[in-house]
Amino acid sequence: MFQKRDKKEKVFMLSLRHKNILKHWRLLLVLIVMVAGMGEVKGQRKYATAISKISATTGVNITNESNAITNNENNAPTETPPLANITVTGTGGLTGSSASGWIGLGFSSIPSNTIVFIKVSSPIYANAGGTINAQAYNNTSLVTSTSTLITAADGTLYYTVTANATFNTVRLNVTGNGGLIPGAGTVSINVLSAFYNTTNSSDCGIVLGTDGYNVSNPQRAIDGIKTTFSTLTPGALLSSANQNFYFSSPSNSSDEVKLTLSAPAAALSVTLLNNITVSAYNGSSSTAVWSMGLGNILSADLLGLLSNATPVTFSIAPGVAFDRVTVNFGSVLSLFSNLYIHEIERTPKKPSFTPISLQNVTACAGIPITLTPDAPAAGNTFKWYDSASDGALLSTGSSYMVSPLVSTTYYVATSKSTCTGESIRIPVNVTVNSISGGVIATDQTICNNSIPAPFTSTAAATITSGGTAATYQWQKSTDNNTFTNITSNATNVSYTETATLTQTTYYRRVATSTLNSVACSANSNVITVTVNSITAGTIGTNQTICLGSAPAAFTSLTGATGTGTTTYQWQKSTDNNTFTNIASAIAATYTETAAPAQTTYYRRVATSTLNTVTCSANSASITVTVAPIPSITVGTIANVCQETATTTLPYSATTGSPTTYSIVWNAYAMGKGFTNVNGATLTASPIIINKPVGTTVTPGSYSGTLTVSNANCTSSSQPITFTVLPRPATPNLILTTNPQ
Repeated sequence: MFQKRDKKEKVFMLSLRHKNILKHWRLLLVLIVMVAGMGEVKGQRKYATAISKISATTGVNITNESNAITNNENNAPTETPPLANITVTGTGGLTGSSASGWIGLGFSSIPSNTIVFIKVSSPIYANAGGTINAQAYNNTSLVTSTSTLITAADGTLYYTVTANATFNTVRLNVTGNGGLIPGAGTVSINVLSAFYNTTNSSDCGIVLGTDGYNVSNPQRAIDGIKTTFSTLTPGALLSSANQNFYFSSPSNSSDEVKLTLSAPAAALSVTLLNNITVSAYNGSSSTAVWSMGLGNILSADLLGLLSNATPVTFSIAPGVAFDRVTVNFGSVLSLFSNLYIHEIERTPKKPSFTPISLQNVTACAGIPITLTPDAPAAGNTFKWYDSASDGALLSTGSSYMVSPLVSTTYYVATSKSTCTGESIRIPVNVTVNSISGGVIATDQTICNNSIPAPFTSTAAATITSGGTAATYQWQKSTDNNTFTNITSNATNVSYTETATLTQTTYYRRVATSTLNSVACSANSNVITVTVNSITAGTIGTNQTICLGSAPAAFTSLTGATGTGTTTYQWQKSTDNNTFTNIASAIAATYTETAAPAQTTYYRRVATSTLNTVTCSANSASITVTVAPIPSITVGTIANVCQETATTTLPYSATTGSPTTYSIVWNAYAMGKGFTNVNGATLTASPIIINKPVGTTVTPGSYSGTLTVSNANCTSSSQPITFTVLPRPATPNLILTTNPQ
């Protein structure tokens, strides 16, 4: 008799009852990670394409049977009314008898150990009811097989058929009871389709259905909602409960099962957890291909969570192909409680790391590091998350580049590109070696070719707990971009520069600490040493002046150039060593108003003011040479007669080293034919003065001025004068002849 224990949840137990044979078919509790009803079956589904039936027996009525098959093995029947139906009614009373009929759904060939699913509606039992089972046939030959009725998450019912040999037909057998039972026993059931799935690496491994023993709300373990659960409750001391889960197709050998379990608070003892067993099966064999107690599957921390009523998600990896999984919960002394199954899925292999150290890495704060598990199988990829469950999807790909600032745990799961399910998430721990560069002081402004003041530390570097003590290296740069190590005495917390600077230079301190053999560095702030550069420009030019004269104006040939604000100050000196400022002489040019008494040196000082720091540069000196004024002491010019062509001007002394002389005659003399002398060589005394001869030069006094000159200067004029004497009268001589 096939009865419903709970119509709302559609949980069915199968009882095979035939005359005096009562057999309870208790299936293994199969637990698999898959959300039924969410996502497609990605394997290659094969549908039944042939139909056969037997309805000649009285009380058997089979209708619309062809609607349960298709002409194309890859397409499902429409599964819309009118549905294929088999109704069997036995006859009651003393002469009554049971009635049986079947519908056969045929395939070309079904490999051994393949699960065939016969999709049916809820059976209807009237009066004493009857029985329903499913069997495997090869043509008309019965093949030893097993069968059970399972329920999908949405309440859909499937009869499963598995045989250990090749077969090509599954029969759904329906029997209506009769015999001594009064009245007629009627069983009616609709048949929607029959199919199996071939092995396919892209198969998502959907849980098509579940059943079990001492389990309530079984579909809640495959509804895709982690907050709901099925409940396994052993019926009595030393009894057990189990739940079985059936996959849509055989797994790949590398596939895993992801399972979420919980239990009431304080109900489980860690030492008793091995009474919960997870087993994997394949094909028609009742021998598990893999089985292990929960205490050997879970790590100690997960066992602790499970003992505290916390749902725990873990995975198992049978390492062989499987098509169903069972969770068995056996009661023992002092263990009368429930086990809750929240979700089960079949997933790809969880990520792994070779070497395992790649799962726990150390990185420098903010520096990219690539997390790279072992390469996933073809068709699989990795998904990266920020938490062990739920949370945000960070990235998808075979590796993930991160740049954490603090120690962070990332989580990676394997998924098939065509499926929604994924493996459990594996933590990848990135320990961040965080170091700060500290603070150094302070910006400076210095003059060109100067040495900056020592650089001090106002805050030492800080390091991650567990890191080595910081070491230091000072660096400098001329562009604040490319820094180079300072090689001499630059590994202390402070630094004193020994070189003079000719351009603005940048300094920083690099702090380094090592954690887990990973050395990380951080830079301090940058100190800017601004060089206040100044060039004096050029002024022109050297001069020679005569004593008592002022020099010509000093001009600016090129202006000063400076980093800051440029100003000028003129200075002078009599020894070209000690210079003094000239009051109010602050322009680019300068005109001296005083007559230097001696050779004097002038220069222009250019000053650049930047950040309140003044820096100066001196121009080249201008030499103003003061030349002496020559002089001469003359005597009296000798008077001469009209006919004499020269006269002499004696002199007794000179000063200022005159080398030439000049005579300028007055107009009267010039009218008598005298000519001026200009720059004649001054010979030894006397000076020879030329005069005109002849009657033009009348007797009398003639005047002019005399000056002498050296290379630079001319004396003051001295008057000179002399007298031209008349020619004596011609004697009147009478000559007589003495005649003798």
